Amino acid sequence: MRYRSTKGVTDTVDFRTAVLRSQPSDGGLYMPLTIPSFSESLCNSISELTQQELAFEILYPFVGNSIPRHIFREIVNDAFDVPIPLITLDDPLSILELFHGKTASFKDFGGKFIAQLFHWFNREENRPLDILVATSGDTGAAIAAHTANREGIRTTILYPKDRITPYQQGQITQFGENIRSIEINGTFDDCQHLVKTAFTDSELNTRLNLTSANSINTGRLLAQIPLWYEIIRQRKQKTPLTVIVPSGNLGNLTAGLIARKMGAPINTIVAATNANNIFPQYLNTASWLPKKAIQTLSNAMDVGNPSNFARIKDLYGSTWNTIKREILSLSISDKQSLLAINQLHATTGYICDPHTSCAYSAFIQMEKQPKAHTTLLATAHPIKFANLPIDAYQYLKIQKNKNADHDTRPSQVLQPDFSELKEWLLSHQNTANSQSTIDFPS
Repeated sequence: MRYRSTKGVTDTVDFRTAVLRSQPSDGGLYMPLTIPSFSESLCNSISELTQQELAFEILYPFVGNSIPRHIFREIVNDAFDVPIPLITLDDPLSILELFHGKTASFKDFGGKFIAQLFHWFNREENRPLDILVATSGDTGAAIAAHTANREGIRTTILYPKDRITPYQQGQITQFGENIRSIEINGTFDDCQHLVKTAFTDSELNTRLNLTSANSINTGRLLAQIPLWYEIIRQRKQKTPLTVIVPSGNLGNLTAGLIARKMGAPINTIVAATNANNIFPQYLNTASWLPKKAIQTLSNAMDVGNPSNFARIKDLYGSTWNTIKREILSLSISDKQSLLAINQLHATTGYICDPHTSCAYSAFIQMEKQPKAHTTLLATAHPIKFANLPIDAYQYLKIQKNKNADHDTRPSQVLQPDFSELKEWLLSHQNTANSQSTIDFPS
């Protein structure tokens, strides 16, 4: 398997190079030259596979000869050793819970998977691998947790000041040793821009062995594809299927689109965004108009310029008519999200987080359409947002108080200026936060 840039300027590379380099030098994103097919016979026997066997069958074709088969099987078995329950709420609706990992979000799968890849690929190098990560909350926690104390790895997390929950900040800042956290006085888009700029700076890349664990990295993106196939594996019915995915940087959406191109029998894919509605506006108008991110309750989706849009265009040949035909998208306000949390709890007893509630609100709005079984992707544990004034969260507040201490630790604060970040990275290669341990709910 070879990988090329979405801009088509640089030469193709193997899987190892795509993972370690993270982003092509032309500023595009890596995509596989071909999308492997998941055979119909394998789809028909998918229920006979275990969760880890399924993930291996899906992901190994993307690896080629970069990792020995037996080693890659161990990597997959470890990364996907987390329950992914499919909860049926009523006849047309189910929820796939992706938040049972170490940091209580779906980012744990990609975080652990790519941490294993980094460890394997860098095992014989003489200098540490410097991982630079932008986060709107959950990615940073997952990457920090799964790269902490790994030999030969040093991780720096950039997160937007005052735009993530105290719980998320506590997760990011709890580690020491090889994990450093930096508050950027700006938005997630500012953090993401800093990371992307870092990969185009020749001096920084010469002095540091730089890579990223954001979904701009192919390894992070690929780890999300098996999560979509889990719906197929666990479902008994063969009726038409709609999947609604909370969407911010469009990484999980892109993984679902790749899964469908591989052969996953998913009829309709719906991207539920919050007030940062750049993608649904694009589908309605054919105009891609990035803008400054708006702060919302579903902070992991507060993205004003989603980077994975480049991959979606690449998948469909940059043709708006085709993209519009393949994907639906709805924008959900904070008010609608809060109402959806309480409505879902009142009607089913189920408590969801503010990202999953955007998906549920989209489901409510689509009820007038022809009935199909619908699965919502639940991307984070609601306890991470227990500070929100929501009636359904009273129980969560009690559970949160019984859990471990989630006080935040101090981070370095920088302006969204690349020269400032560059100077810090080059002069603080050995700094870290105080070590601590937090237990997360299952």
